[in-house]
Amino acid sequence: MKRLAVSLLIVLALFSTALAAAAPERHQRAKGGRERQAALKWFQNAKFGMFVHWGVYSLHGRGEWVMNNERIPVNEYEKLPPRFNPEKFDARAWVSMVKSAGMRYITITSKHHDGFAMFDSKLTDYDIVDGTPYGRDVLKELADECHRQGIKLFFYYSQLDWRHPDYYPRGGTGKSSGRPDAGDWERYKRFYIGQIRELCTNYGPIGGIWLDGWWDRPEADWGHDELYAMIHRLQPQALIANNHHRAPFPGEDFQIFEQDLPGQNTAGFNRAGVSPLPLESCRTINRSWGYNAGDAAHKPARELIRYLVSAAGRNSNLLLNTGPLPNGELQPEHVERYLAVGKWLRKHGPTIYGTRGGPLAPASWGVSTYKGNRVFLHLLNHTGPTLEIPYFPLKVVSARLFRGPALRVEPKGEGLLVSVPDPLPDDTDTIIELRIRGKVENLTRARNEPRLLDPGNPTNLRAKDATVSGGIRYEPDKNALGYWTNVAAIVEWKVRVKKYSHFATYLTYACDPSSPGAEFEVAALGSDERLIGTVKATASWSAFRTDSLGTLKLPPGEYTIRVRALKMPKMAVMNLRSVLLKPTPTPLARQAP
Repeated sequence: MKRLAVSLLIVLALFSTALAAAAPERHQRAKGGRERQAALKWFQNAKFGMFVHWGVYSLHGRGEWVMNNERIPVNEYEKLPPRFNPEKFDARAWVSMVKSAGMRYITITSKHHDGFAMFDSKLTDYDIVDGTPYGRDVLKELADECHRQGIKLFFYYSQLDWRHPDYYPRGGTGKSSGRPDAGDWERYKRFYIGQIRELCTNYGPIGGIWLDGWWDRPEADWGHDELYAMIHRLQPQALIANNHHRAPFPGEDFQIFEQDLPGQNTAGFNRAGVSPLPLESCRTINRSWGYNAGDAAHKPARELIRYLVSAAGRNSNLLLNTGPLPNGELQPEHVERYLAVGKWLRKHGPTIYGTRGGPLAPASWGVSTYKGNRVFLHLLNHTGPTLEIPYFPLKVVSARLFRGPALRVEPKGEGLLVSVPDPLPDDTDTIIELRIRGKVENLTRARNEPRLLDPGNPTNLRAKDATVSGGIRYEPDKNALGYWTNVAAIVEWKVRVKKYSHFATYLTYACDPSSPGAEFEVAALGSDERLIGTVKATASWSAFRTDSLGTLKLPPGEYTIRVRALKMPKMAVMNLRSVLLKPTPTPLARQAP
């Protein structure tokens, strides 16, 4: 048994870590930098992966949080491993299904919050090899099969541990596990870093480490500098992400969005904004991460495909979750949906794989992706015979339905007017392919090109053209931005002024009688110009009014018109339809060069 050797092995692991840290690392860093850059490019091209939440909690069939949610003490929970015998686990079948579904990588739980390791850890007996009648290392079998079939494998690891006696002081969860109120945090830190060392040492090249649980003790010293350096040293190509719901920490390689797309916060976790790092959205097929026998709310394949498309249009991967059965089989309802997405990708994959989001920001009609000199417009919500694109600074050579007939496209002002079939031929995702002269070289510039404010005519900054964050969503039926329930949310448009101008500013909005009183600001970032207003009640969330706010005085230059709440005393701020900037006479003294 390993229990007698645990302390000695931890000491040896720490000693080797110290020796490695003291060794010269310049060459390793350079090599790791190059390899990680290649891995990051691969990751952004991959677009689609399978998330797996699997552990002894599957025996209960009530999700991976059952130990915490049902206040199961450690001595009762430890009765699960002797009953865990997943004899139907078949690594080859899993990986073959992943390939058929068009997924390029797997992220699997190596240890969840309950502390049980799904791999052969030398630092504990509380693992699948020593603690169960199954006695086999499922992660080793899965890693070997992924290497054979060309699928990358990432390891999820929970920094939080509801069982370990040294996870002390306790965090916000796992307080009913019956552990004594004592422990050595530094010893626990050495333990968890030692387990991640094992994952980086014993399974061949891995895609990366996906961390979770930091949020349970955000004030604690988790040793991230040591941990991240160790991972990058042992696996130079491995990518690191941490599901802490904060802006990425130094050493992390991509940013995670849980149950949301980048820029959204419907789940309440994602308040950090969108970083410049590669992005990944993780989502469940039903409502549960781990196997839940009572959760039959499996999302239809059409919804999952549209979510994958929406993620790609926001320059993000989709990590789509399943919770395997206790016997080791994947849930058949989930396999059916994965394979349906794979069937769609076999036809439409060129508009997803290897693309980047843009050059058009997500809008009411859908999203765009691009690759080389091709821009793909994914029409997810559009009616009518034409699609109007207000601003498109690229020369269009041709337009057609993807793998279909040509479409008429003509310039309209600074934008385009594209003819589209009505009704759309594919209610899942009708894709228009635009061929561009040259390549879409400067995606950021194209997407964020400011709108020119006409000094002779009003400019209406519309809800559907805005960039939003904080959970705000565009509602086509209202032609407005709604769900503004986060005081930190913002709405923005980029604009450009050619000569000094005054713009009378008007806000069109709706606010149910239950929620007036929010104080808001309309600012021209890049100047000192700011206007303050208070939201007044209208008859309903669909009854709009227009308020005059005052005048913005803008010299020549580029600005971001930002609307944000200063105070939100009730349940929401407003439903915002537009900001109107109307040129007004400018004093002659200010018109001079």
